[in-house]
Amino acid sequence: MSQTNSKKEQQGQAMFESIIVLLLACILVLIVVEIAFFYRAKSTLNTATFEAARSGSVSNASADALHRGFIRGILPLHIRGDASTTGLVKANLRAETYRATGMYTIQIISPDRRVFNAFKTQVYDLKSDSFIDAIPNDNLNYRSNVTKTVQQRINGRNENVEINIQDANLLKIKTRYCHELLVPVMRQLLKFELFGTSALATHCNTLGGAFSGKTYMVIESSAVVRMQSPIFERNLN
Repeated sequence: MSQTNSKKEQQGQAMFESIIVLLLACILVLIVVEIAFFYRAKSTLNTATFEAARSGSVSNASADALHRGFIRGILPLHIRGDASTTGLVKANLRAETYRATGMYTIQIISPDRRVFNAFKTQVYDLKSDSFIDAIPNDNLNYRSNVTKTVQQRINGRNENVEINIQDANLLKIKTRYCHELLVPVMRQLLKFELFGTSALATHCNTLGGAFSGKTYMVIESSAVVRMQSPIFERNLN
C-alpha cells in the first residue's frame, strides 16, 4: 500500500515539474519571438533615422524634410503584410498618424544654436527671397578652417570643444520611436517601466492603452551625415 502511494506521489511530482518546465519553455519561446520583432524594429529604425538625416541634409535641416525621410524609412513596420498599392497607402497613413500623435521624436543634436552662432554668415534664401543667417555649405575647401571653441553638451556635461566649419556642417540627429510589443503575453510580462519611464514612453502607453490596450517600449537611434545645403536657424531645435 505504501509503495503504491509513493509511486503516485512520484508521478504527481513529475507531472508538476513537467508543467513548470513546459511553462518556462513557453515563456522563453515568447521572449525569443519578441526579441526578433524588436531586432527588426531597431534595424528599421536605424534605416529610417539615416533616411531622415539624409533628407534633412539637402533641405536645410528642415523639420518637414526630416519627417518625410523618417516616414519613408519606417514604412516597413506599418505595412503589416500588405505590400499592394492600397497597403502602402494605409501604411503611410499609419506612419503619419504616429507623427500626428507624437509617438516618435526627431531631435537635432548638432549643430545646436551655440555652433550656429559661432559659424553663421549671411546667405541668400530662395524661399524668403532675402539674405538670412545660416551655416554656409558652399566652397568649404576654400573657407577658413580655423577652429573655434564652442560649449557642447557631452554625456550630460557642458564641455568646451574645438570645431571648425567642416565640423559645423555635420548634421547629427537622434530619433526615439514607440515600438509596440507584438506578442500578446509579453505585453503583460514586459511592462514599459522596464525600459524607462520617459515622457515619450508614458505618452505612448497612455495613448495606446486608451485606444487599443497596446503596450509600447521606446527605442532610440542616431545618424550623422554631412550637410549638402546651408543650415538655417529657423530649423534648429
